[in-house]
Amino acid sequence: EKKVVSLFPEVRRKMKAMLRNFDPSEEEENSSAYEAIKAWKNVMDRRSFEALLVECVAPPLANLLKGKLVIDPSNQNPDPILRMIRWQDLVPLLHFESILLGEFFPKWLTALFNWLKSGSADLSEVAKWYQGWKSLLPAVVSTSREVQKQFTAALAMMDKHLNKTPISPPPSPHQFSYQKVLAKRKAEAQNQRNESKGGVFPEVQIEKSGLQSRTVTFREVVEEMAEENGIEFAPKIGRNRLGRQIYGFGSVNVFLDQNVVFFDDGSGGDWKPIS
Repeated sequence: EKKVVSLFPEVRRKMKAMLRNFDPSEEEENSSAYEAIKAWKNVMDRRSFEALLVECVAPPLANLLKGKLVIDPSNQNPDPILRMIRWQDLVPLLHFESILLGEFFPKWLTALFNWLKSGSADLSEVAKWYQGWKSLLPAVVSTSREVQKQFTAALAMMDKHLNKTPISPPPSPHQFSYQKVLAKRKAEAQNQRNESKGGVFPEVQIEKSGLQSRTVTFREVVEEMAEENGIEFAPKIGRNRLGRQIYGFGSVNVFLDQNVVFFDDGSGGDWKPIS
């Protein structure tokens, strides 16, 4: 097992190289990349596997919907979103939802608004269109609170059209993006954690049924921060500094000592503290 684990950094490096020019708009390339990465899902550790997806797969999927997905009720091509949805069992849920909220729903709601305002909308056709799109999304996504808000907004527009009351236009798609939505949701989650824990890096007690509480280590705090930001954080096998394990933090080498992160600035001198 240790021998297999020692190969992970090289595997990640080769997979990143393979995905450097990943273009999910090509069906064959999208399928090949999906199968190649899926094969490692239960082999690599979860954090490293998800960091790879966040760094190399989520941005191209967001760009696919931004550049290739056109919502046109009269001539609909769902291929771009179907290719994106293929990754729903691999891409972390926060990122998968953020892609939809930033790149799909703003276009979808605008298309619905324009259709209803055109004067040629048949509500029975609109309802079929609505259900058709909703049925495409995986259940784990379509039942989330933020996604449900988008469907509720669509139903509200349809109800106003039926009752012949004014419909307010949805915000422009140009106001949204995967990165903007992701940053907003991360900030909201961090604020909630800070409010509940009383600080950014408090001493955290973990309670589990039948187990004693334990204090989360500084390494776990750094590991969580790396995961949230899509940064790979993994030990460098066989390497240490002053008796401390050296880790790869993205492209930088670091070690941890007494709640302080030290990094190698490449100058060959002493390692610099950064927290």
